[in-house]
Amino acid sequence: MSDPIAAAEAAGKARDIANRFETAVFLIAYGIAEKDGLYEADPHRYPYSQAFRHGMNILAALCAECSDDAEELLPTFNESDFIRNSAASDVREWTARWRDECREAVEGCRSIEIGPLASVDGDYFAATSECYEVLRFAENDLLGGHQERRVYEFLRAGTQEQYVYGRRMLIRHPLLTWNEYVRIKTGLALGDPDPLDQGEADTIDPVWLQEFVSMAYEPVPGAAKVCPNCGWTMTMRGKQPHCSSATCAEAVTGDFDKLDSVAHDAFRLSRGVMHYISSPGKLELAIAEAAAGLGLKYEMWPLKDTCDILIHLPDGRQLAVDAKAYGRAERLAREIEDDTGIAQMCADEVAYVVPDQVERDHPGYRALCNAVLRGKTGYSCETLRNFSKRLDAAAKGGTR
Repeated sequence: MSDPIAAAEAAGKARDIANRFETAVFLIAYGIAEKDGLYEADPHRYPYSQAFRHGMNILAALCAECSDDAEELLPTFNESDFIRNSAASDVREWTARWRDECREAVEGCRSIEIGPLASVDGDYFAATSECYEVLRFAENDLLGGHQERRVYEFLRAGTQEQYVYGRRMLIRHPLLTWNEYVRIKTGLALGDPDPLDQGEADTIDPVWLQEFVSMAYEPVPGAAKVCPNCGWTMTMRGKQPHCSSATCAEAVTGDFDKLDSVAHDAFRLSRGVMHYISSPGKLELAIAEAAAGLGLKYEMWPLKDTCDILIHLPDGRQLAVDAKAYGRAERLAREIEDDTGIAQMCADEVAYVVPDQVERDHPGYRALCNAVLRGKTGYSCETLRNFSKRLDAAAKGGTR
């Protein structure tokens, strides 16, 4: 007969290990992103991050507690070795030498499915998209003071029209020329009509727009090229192009020096705004453009982001759409298990739309997500290409 007290103590210990592990992963990811930004600002100064050191210390303590060969593990907890060996590996690998009961304690952690937090090229490293994904889903107060959080809260404090106008602007304009910036700061319109505008631009107060732009944009720090993938700023670190994600570097197929240069007096989105709002939003705009091109009525970020797009189909049904660009199906599968989109939006169906490239890079991605959704009537996971075909059929009076 099991001892209930011992069982309760074991469960409490497991929760403690899981909580400390999640905290360590978040602080390490936060620190890597912070070090990345500090290096970009001044490549000649060591990018020290207190958060990174704190996260490493928590993880080192966990390794000492959960591993029988801690004496071999602990010497690897200096910054350069950790980034090169551990941060450049899947997070799950950090627990490879832990005892079984400790590994089981962290199996339910969201961060356990995350891939490498840093990419390493010679003496240089950069934060990966997976690193920023950790920060995106982390519910930690440390994010409260970040620029992207302030921008997001500023948008949410405004009207629905301001929210939609502002988010689309951040997605469409990762860079502003000096002339565009001055036009806004002097109360003039941007001068670039938005094809998805549904009257929001006519409601925008110039004073609100000036404050918004001052909060979201910053001067471009030094010489840079225009990224051919995302339109932000691209620089070289060693022999590797560096921008807002690994896919940006992959987009450079020719001579880096032949890319368009960013004007020295231009402005760009702050790094956090680019990662958390602008880059993920490109898929959202593609979905809205597909609906608009078919003449379907749609709403972007209704009720300030209850879903990404609500599409009104000709037969009267409402389709709530969420764009998801997670690199790993496990992350998306875990999130959609608790989704309540239909109830929140009074929608008839919910579709998770992923980039076409995700399915090409990760065969079986949609199958895993749809297996999770099998018991949730009206939910599906689709690539952008397949979803666009579905909308086309609905616009013509068909179903799927």
